[in-house]
Amino acid sequence: MGDPTEISEDRTFVPEVPPRPDLPPSRKEAMALLHDLRREREAEQLRAVLATESGLAVIGRILNRCGVYTKAQVISEADQGARAIGVQLVRDIDALGDDAYPDFLRATKALQRAWKGEDDAAASNQGPATRARSS
Repeated sequence: MGDPTEISEDRTFVPEVPPRPDLPPSRKEAMALLHDLRREREAEQLRAVLATESGLAVIGRILNRCGVYTKAQVISEADQGARAIGVQLVRDIDALGDDAYPDFLRATKALQRAWKGEDDAAASNQGPATRARSS
């Protein structure tokens, strides 16, 4: 394998793998196997994040801040870069399964409605003076 800090073709860090009889003999096959294992681990991690209310909220905010849902025709290069990251995150969610992204959208909308209801309920419980100060 050589240098333990070797960079793969897709420019990600690939740790050195000690020789094992269960790995394919060619370097290219071994790299493909490592890539597949890494993608599976990343998919499991993303599923775990999306399984929590906090995870849904954070990912939803990231996508909003990346401008994924913006319909602007002209955006800066920095905004284009942020949007590209957001689009990749949407692709990663979509790759989790046929309905993964639509399910994500439904879940985040349901959270927003629930939180709005909580906010409305909290606002209606405040007195007039308290509401005026918090505005």
